[in-house]
Amino acid sequence: MLCGEQRFRACWLWQAPDGYNYFATDSQLERNRVLRFRAGDADVKEVASIAGSSIYAAQGECYACFSSSVEPGEPSGRTFKDFTERTPGPGIEGRDAVIYVLEKGRVNDVLRARMDGWPLRLAQFATFSFPGGMMPDNRFYAFGRAVKRFDGDCLLFERAA
Repeated sequence: MLCGEQRFRACWLWQAPDGYNYFATDSQLERNRVLRFRAGDADVKEVASIAGSSIYAAQGECYACFSSSVEPGEPSGRTFKDFTERTPGPGIEGRDAVIYVLEKGRVNDVLRARMDGWPLRLAQFATFSFPGGMMPDNRFYAFGRAVKRFDGDCLLFERAA
């Protein structure tokens, strides 16, 4: 069973045309990855390592797009220090939020953007979110949050045919 452990914590799941279910982990405390499994099978395989926790995703008919986030680690119990913390948690690799595309069992990064430098717990996590609903197969949209250069911007990505 895929529950009760930090390594299976996830915010989204994609049922791909290849018969696998894919999800990315969401932990600021442990290394994050994209995993796959088949329904009814407890054998979970790692597909790729990703830069940070994955909270947001969207899907098209034959692909999923998702992002990694830059978020802080566990609170220290010192209120001022915790609210002004700018250091990512131990499960976050670097200070970039990343947009990825998952297609045909492969994960490719599409865009990286540096966090804006505001305190992570007081302001917002650096990330990209996506609109709800099914994305068209030839494009997808993303919205930047707390990232340099793209903060508050709606981005349009054209996919190769």
